Amino acid sequence: MFSSNAAIEPGVFGAFHSVLLLPEGLAGALTPPQFDAIIDHELHHVRYRDNLTAALHMCVETVFWFHPLVWWIGAYAIIFGVALLIAAFKLRAKFQQSPLGKLT
Repeated sequence: MFSSNAAIEPGVFGAFHSVLLLPEGLAGALTPPQFDAIIDHELHHVRYRDNLTAALHMCVETVFWFHPLVWWIGAYAIIFGVALLIAAFKLRAKFQQSPLGKLT
């Protein structure tokens, strides 16, 4: 994890050796649950190798530029990825509100 004083948003960079880059002062500007949610979100990208998948898809798009199936897969991957993230965060929020979630 690195920080930068540039005007950036949090993000994961690198396909094989991922690096989490955060803007300086982000931790101080957010509440701990907000900051944890951002870190969890970015680690989700690392865990599922989203950058590597996107890079491979770009290579396939380059070779098969006019094939509609390639474009459909790209759009489906984005929609499916967003849906998974939303479901994961809803599940986490629901668990944290339960009595068992507060014990951990």
